[in-house]
Amino acid sequence: DSEITASFESGRVAGKSAVNQYSGPYTQGPGQAFSTGPLVSTLMAGPEPDMRAEQAYLEALQGARSFQLAQDTLTLYDEQGNVILIFEAVSQ
Repeated sequence: DSEITASFESGRVAGKSAVNQYSGPYTQGPGQAFSTGPLVSTLMAGPEPDMRAEQAYLEALQGARSFQLAQDTLTLYDEQGNVILIFEAVSQ
């Protein structure tokens, strides 16, 4: 039930990671390659379940090595090709 968001624009990813706001650089290509640079985040504390979700999310995002974009869905994969994150576009 944690709110986790991501916006990918101009080589930067930013959003809410359950409790805190985060941002950092990302690269894509060649092909389906994907990686993030160092991510920074605010340092607010929150409920333990949200803090655990946040940690797991940020670790997964930093572990992403490839991507697939299909219509309004972005899927990120780890080094072994396992799905680790799925993002769906939301109208603002």
